[in-house]
Amino acid sequence: VAYYYRDDWKKQVIVNTPILILLMLLKDSGKIFLAFNVILILSFIYSNFIHKKQFTKDVRKIVYNALVWLIGIPMFLNYLWIKYTIKAYQTGYGANKFAVTPDKVANNEKSPEFMDHIGPQLWRASTNLESNNFKAVVIVNMIAVILLVVMYVVQKKLSRLLVFSIFISNGFYVLYMFSLYFMYVYLMPEFEAARIAGFGRYQSTIIIYVIGILMCAVIHEWNRYINNKPISKVITLFLLGSLFVYPFSGNMRVITEKPETISSIRWEVKNKFSKIASTGGIDPEVTYYSPKSKNDRGYLKYIVSYEQLSMNYSITNGLSSEEEKEKFFTSLKKSDFLNKRKLALLARKEKG
Repeated sequence: VAYYYRDDWKKQVIVNTPILILLMLLKDSGKIFLAFNVILILSFIYSNFIHKKQFTKDVRKIVYNALVWLIGIPMFLNYLWIKYTIKAYQTGYGANKFAVTPDKVANNEKSPEFMDHIGPQLWRASTNLESNNFKAVVIVNMIAVILLVVMYVVQKKLSRLLVFSIFISNGFYVLYMFSLYFMYVYLMPEFEAARIAGFGRYQSTIIIYVIGILMCAVIHEWNRYINNKPISKVITLFLLGSLFVYPFSGNMRVITEKPETISSIRWEVKNKFSKIASTGGIDPEVTYYSPKSKNDRGYLKYIVSYEQLSMNYSITNGLSSEEEKEKFFTSLKKSDFLNKRKLALLARKEKG
């Protein structure tokens, strides 16, 4: 949208402002993408309206209006939203698990072992060529670089758009990884951050954004190179789409095959607990015994919390030590019900 209206700065800022407001209010991570989008839009405005011009009254007007629309209005609405949540809810913004507050940054209690490993661990995850996400970025970058070289050799002219897109998209990827480092170190509990919990989901978000920038630039420049022939546009779109989907081809089975709901771990928990709830007990305490779900990274815990809508439960994954046996029998004495099931096999089936 920003590039489409690059020749009309008024339409550019007016059309993009609602998107930026949504990013600002959606969640804290949206503020990162707001910053990225503002950088892109200001780059287009600078390139088309300010570059190689004197700082006249008209130029000052453009800069002033762009800053007000792109930064001032979203920040003002975010301020109003914060004030509303303070009045509407008992807990303020700081109670949010991932809230960015001075106290969390100043009082970092992560262990030295964690601090030594989180940087290299995040670097390996973000540059892992076995990851479909990173593989897709590498493929699209290679296409952009090849097109850049071909156009330079044939036309003796360097594509500024491709150079800018390659630089800015990869720069955004690096900056986003630094923001994840900040989140894992200062905002996320250590037991989750130690295994960079949710990294695949976070990485997918920036991958879609980065690849979107690169693919738009590649398609635009390629169409210009082949003189906008309709059939060539269709072929280009198909080829680029196929190359982008290729790293994820192994997951196509998930689209066509629906998992067996009845054999899923969630169905098992839901079915068992609904029977417990039908007894009429108020917030019953339940013990879950599941040795085979020991390595499910807390999957059973989240399912139980969701279905039971209570923290009044305990989960035991094994009785190999005296400590585990003592803990299990202690929780069993307190519990009203015991659920014993072969959960690990079911968990693996549901996950894929």
